[in-house]
Amino acid sequence: MLEFRADGTFRYESAAFMASDVVTGHYTWTDSLIRLDQLPKTGLLKSTSLLVRYYPKHEALHPGKSVWQLNQAGRADSAWVHFTVYNPVVLPAAN
Repeated sequence: MLEFRADGTFRYESAAFMASDVVTGHYTWTDSLIRLDQLPKTGLLKSTSLLVRYYPKHEALHPGKSVWQLNQAGRADSAWVHFTVYNPVVLPAAN
């Protein structure tokens, strides 16, 4: 799960079996490009540069947007996992 908060922070949680790894940090969001200030040591998130894309053949459960990881050349890398956006709302800042 990758959560972006309105205060410019993010929370990434990677869960497998009975363990989980949580990383928090800061992000910047310009147009459709998101940049993270850090990465987790484990999990599927491998790039600090992310791209929000519209996917026209989406399911009814999500609005058709996905977050793709960009490689060093700045291109969406299909070898890495992309994240499906299911609830595109801006959450209030955590206390």
